[in-house]
This record gives sequence, C-alpha cells and structure tokens, in this order.
Amino acid sequence: MRDLTSVSVKDLAAFVHRRGDLFEPGGRVTADEGIKGQAALQKQKGECYQREVALSESFSIAEFTLTLKGRADGVDRSIGLVEEIKASRNWPEVPFAEHHAQALLYAALLSRQESGRETWRVQVTYVEPDSLTSRSFTEESTAANLNIFLQRSLDEWANWIRERIAHRRRRDTWLNEKSFPMTTLRPWQGAMIRRTSEAIRERHPLLLEAPTGSGKTLAVSWPAARALPNASRVLYLTSRNTGAAAALHALELIDGGTGQLKRIMLTAKEKICPIPGTPCDPEVCPNARGYYDRSRAAINALLQIPEATRDRITVIAREHQVCPFELSLDASVWFDVVIGDYNYVLDPVVRLQRFAGDTDAILLIDEAHQLAPRACSGLSPVLSRAEVRAAIPLAPAPIAKSLRSIDKVLLNFGKSVAAEGPASRCVQDPSPLLIPLQRLGESSAEWQRNHPLPLADDVLHVLFAAWRWLRLSEWFATCPYVFIVEGTGTALVLHGKCLDASPYLRTLWKQSGPVIRFSATVSPPALYQAVHGISPEEDPASFARAGSPFAPEQLQVLIVPDIDTRWRRRGATLPALVDLLHTVCAAKPGRYLMCFPSYGYLQQFADQFVLTGEAATHFVAQSAGQDTSLLQLLGEHEQIVLGIVLGGTLSESIDLIETPLAGVIVIGVAQSPPSLELERAAAHFDSRGLNGHLMAYIQPGMSKIVQAAGRLIRTDEHRGVLLLVDHRFRESTWQQFFPSMWEPRITPARLVGELVNSFWTNT
Repeated sequence: MRDLTSVSVKDLAAFVHRRGDLFEPGGRVTADEGIKGQAALQKQKGECYQREVALSESFSIAEFTLTLKGRADGVDRSIGLVEEIKASRNWPEVPFAEHHAQALLYAALLSRQESGRETWRVQVTYVEPDSLTSRSFTEESTAANLNIFLQRSLDEWANWIRERIAHRRRRDTWLNEKSFPMTTLRPWQGAMIRRTSEAIRERHPLLLEAPTGSGKTLAVSWPAARALPNASRVLYLTSRNTGAAAALHALELIDGGTGQLKRIMLTAKEKICPIPGTPCDPEVCPNARGYYDRSRAAINALLQIPEATRDRITVIAREHQVCPFELSLDASVWFDVVIGDYNYVLDPVVRLQRFAGDTDAILLIDEAHQLAPRACSGLSPVLSRAEVRAAIPLAPAPIAKSLRSIDKVLLNFGKSVAAEGPASRCVQDPSPLLIPLQRLGESSAEWQRNHPLPLADDVLHVLFAAWRWLRLSEWFATCPYVFIVEGTGTALVLHGKCLDASPYLRTLWKQSGPVIRFSATVSPPALYQAVHGISPEEDPASFARAGSPFAPEQLQVLIVPDIDTRWRRRGATLPALVDLLHTVCAAKPGRYLMCFPSYGYLQQFADQFVLTGEAATHFVAQSAGQDTSLLQLLGEHEQIVLGIVLGGTLSESIDLIETPLAGVIVIGVAQSPPSLELERAAAHFDSRGLNGHLMAYIQPGMSKIVQAAGRLIRTDEHRGVLLLVDHRFRESTWQQFFPSMWEPRITPARLVGELVNSFWTNT
C-alpha cells in the first residue's frame, strides 16, 4: 500500500521545486545509466566519504504525521559535505532546481541529526554516463537556513497531499460499502472474481482463461478495484485501443457515476501531440517551454474529473499550455487506475520509471496471448545502414566520425554473412557493434553539452536506435537472440530478434506486485506459462479456466478438410473457396468475417471473386489501415462479407454486440512459412524440453484463429457458424488449441450449405 504520509526526498524535491522547461530528449538517461555513473564517481572519493547514507525523520503537520526519507548519494562528515549525484548528457550552467533542492533537503535532515555543525557544504555533481566525466556545483548553507527550506517544502507538500489523503479515505469507505455493479453475475463470473481476489490477496501470479463475452474484464477489474485500500494503484495494460475502451467501460460501471474511482488512460505521444512533428524541444514547442511552471495546476485540474481520457487530457493541457503527453504521465501517479499500452511497463527502454519497482501496484494484463510476442518485440532492436548513412552528412564532425564507424561495422556484417552463402543471414557475434555505438553516445553527449542548437531529426533518430541497442544489449546474454541481416549494400538492416522473453519477464514479475494475466486464448496453459516466465511447478495455483457462459448449441463448428489451403495449392483451390462462400451466404445471408493468414492470399481470393463472384454476395477485402471504415460497413449492411487478415483489430478485441455476425470463415491454419528466426526459436524451445515447432509455428497462428472466432458469439442471443477450412484442423496438434465450447464436425465442402441451413432452421 502506498502511504501518502510518507514521501521520499527525491519526490518531494521534484514536486515542490521543479521548474522551467521539459528536459531536451538528448539529455535524458535511464535509471541503470544513472546508477552506473553514480557508482563510478563514488569510487573515486576518500576514506571519510560515505555512500548511500539513509536519512529519515517524521514531522507533525496539522492532522497527520509526515515522514521524509531517502538516501543521500554521498556524505563526508569530516568536512560537512552532502552530495547529490545526477547522470546527465547535457550539463546545466547551474544545477537544476529539483536537484539542488534534493541536496538541500538531505543536508537539512543530516543537520538536524548533528546539531553541533552550523555550516554545511551542499554539492550537486553531474556525471556524463558514457564518458563518466563530471562537473560539481558547491555552496555553503547554515543549519538554520536548511531547516527553513525543509519546513517550507514540507508545508507545500502537505497542502497538496491533504486532498489526496481525503480522496483515498472517501474512496476506501465507498469501496467497503460498494456491491458488485451488475444485478446478476454471468455464469462463471463469480468464480473468476474469487480467483482474481485470491491471487491479489496472496500475491501470486494468475493466468486466467475465459471465453470472449464472459465478462472477464469486469471480473478482474472489480476485485482489483476492491483491493485498492491495500495497493498503490491498479495498472491495466492492454495491447489495443479496443481493450482500453473495454477497461474504461468496466471501471465506469464500478464507479457508477460517483467519481470515487479515478482512472486515467495513457495515449501514445504521437497520437496526443497537438503539434504533430514538432520536436519535444523548449526552443521550438511552447508546451515544453516552461512546462514545470504550469504543470501542477494542470495536474490538479485533471484530478477534479473521475475519468481522464485522451480528449479531456487534451482540453486541460490546452487550457494550461502544457504538453498533454507529459501531463498524462505526471498526473498518472495520483490516479487510482492507470490504463495504458504494454510498453509502459514491459519495454525496458521506454517503460515508465514512475511505476518501475512498485510492488504495491496491481498489474492487470489484458489480451495475455499477446504478452510474449510483445515482450519479445520490446527486446528486439533494429539498425538500418541507410538511416546511418543518411545521418552522416547532417551530423557534426565528431558525431559523423562515430556514425561512419557504425556504418563500417554494418558493412562488415553484410560481407561476413554473404561469405557464408544465401542459407545463412545470421551474425554470430554482434559485440563489434557495441563499441562504436558507445562512442556515438559519448561524442553526441559531448557535442550537445557545448552546442545549444539541436541535432537534425535524422541524426536523433539514429541516436535513439543506438541507445536502444546499448540498453537492450544487457539482455543478449540472458535471453536467446538471433541477429539477422536483411538486405544488402546500403539497404542492409540488422535485426536483433529476441526469441524468448521469459527470462526478462521472470525478472520483471519479481519487481512487481500481483500480476493477473487474462485472455480468451491461453490454451494449452503450460505453453503460455512457459513463455510468460511462470513455472507451474513453483506455483501450481497460477492458472484458472472459466467455462463458457454460452450454450454449445449457439455455435456450429465445421471443419472443411477438402479445400487445400497450403501455399502450393492455393491458386488451384481459389474457385472452390469462392463457391464455398456463395454456398454459406445462400444458406444464411448475414454478416461474415472471412479470415486469411496474409494480405497476399486475401488479394488472390478477392481477384478470383471478381472473376467468378455473384452479385448476391457483397464481398469487401481489407487493405492496410482500413479497420475503421470496414467496421462502419458492418453497421451499414446486414448482408456483407469482410475479407480480413488474421491478427489485426478486426479479428481481435472488437465487440460486435450491435452488429452480430452470422459466421466466421477461417482459411488455413495461419502457420508462418519457415524462416531463420522461427527455426532458431524452435531449436531454442526444443532445448528447453518443449515442442519447438509447436511453439514457434503452430501456437501463434492458432491464437489468432481462436481470437477471430471469438468475435462470433457475444451474448446469449447470438448464434453463428464457424468454418475452419484446412485438413490440418482435424489433427490433435491443432485441436488442442480449440476452446472447450467448440464441438467440431468434419464435413466436405459440398455438404456445408445443407448443414448451415439446418443449423439456422433448428435455432
């Protein structure tokens, strides 16, 4: 539980004393880089220098006691020195206000412990994380002045926190009296609530499988909200905007219009920025200039509303002329529930340090079947030779020199894999790249310290890619990787592909509070637990499956094995697929999704449909970025077939309650073609004692298929037909992924119309 009457020196200094502009992008460093720089500097100190000195004191302020605590980076009592060390790539001309305040607060706490010394030396030191060079700012202050500064800081914090404490007390009383927001529970919903409550209370990880339409979003959100009196917050992670919308709806039901449950939805910077394309530079962006002079008033305004969505955040940010993205992040620490993308917690480079290591937060992970691939993606850096070369003529000489060194290494990688022949595009040892990447960071930091003008966008883009490589390189030895060269010459691109993120996730869970993962598609569970870094042997209670709230009679599952969808036979069987679609639509006109494993296959079918199609069947093929317009078509037409690609928004997350489908037609098993990356992944999972081919090839495709099928039955009134077109669906290897509700029947294509007609006639 986060105790609001306890505050760290760092948080107090930042909240009360931080002023001025947002930091420039090039000046930010990671927490790990800060620790490294600080440790290097501390080692250079004398014998009397004490590192990480713990300081704490409680103060009576009106109606509550406020405890201030922290660890001073360095203390030398022999000379009365208190030092605060900060890592920065852009040294300021004077210490940043919050860093200066931090040093003063530590000195004040120490002076109260050692009343015999009247004067203290307060020092702020900046260390460059790449070169480990440093610069210090030192001043002297009396114990009396330090105590006045401390008291004023505490008073200002107390004035702010008083309303936050009052809100929590009102909220906790309301939660204690609150009953479940729905008059009746759906089948299995009560069991889901109990298992989630138990997992949160016992702080063990839970993987929950519950069918689409079973009410699992509310079933996990309700016990998480009820547990807030003993937690810092709820972090609700989702991979899609539709998932975020479902979470907001569930929380709105729980809140019931009372405003007691405050929730905020985080939106990606590029989507919420009011001046797209403008650098996050105070010299250019008015919302970044003087941000911290106005942000606290904006945060307070945001906290007056119960639900801070993108639109509301944008309005308040405009009123206070602050960056809406940074405002949402700064405000999020004061909200009860924070909804955002996986990256805010999972990506080691862009994850929010505000929430890192918060073991009192309840972590809800929606669409858990996406967790492993998203984690692998976040651990996979990429570097383009074309982008490096494009940055060279735009970069200052020292930075250009480092870029040319990187370009040379990439060129050598291309030559080495070419010498091994076309069968291998794999770089065995990527370490030669790390030294020039490190030098690039050092040269750019040195340049940016001494030159006020910003670097060109193309240069900054490569700098970020280089920084990402360096940041992720610490996981190269822990997680299995393959380093693949794509393209040749100046078009060469180096990919660092993480094959299995489970070691990283296992580390992350140890730094987190209760973790609840839920989805309609996490069978077989042992497979998902393995890639999520959870050992069922260590925690046998970490999986639960809810039965379906729907009757098997609502869904007809037909396996059609006699239309060959394998790559070699696709062209020959396209006419049979067109005939199958006409047959189904003739037997039961309505709305259908026809799901293909790739855009190429979908386009082949669309071309064939144009040649042999009938006017009675309205078929529309999806193109990239067309999700919204196709959803509109579903609402406008009661008889339409949308040809879509598996794995996109139209096959996952959307809730078609108002525009129910008559059927979903899945073409093929969605198995990816063999590749170097997948072959390496299969070999790795084999080495773990798992079925490598199943993990690398079959599971990803079947996950997409089960998700697409989940769009079909959304309420007790819905009925529908699921067609699985491929002979492999008859085999147990694929059927082990089928939900328990499915009762598949194998039928030739020629009998499909008769069976579909019979299903709808009898229902």
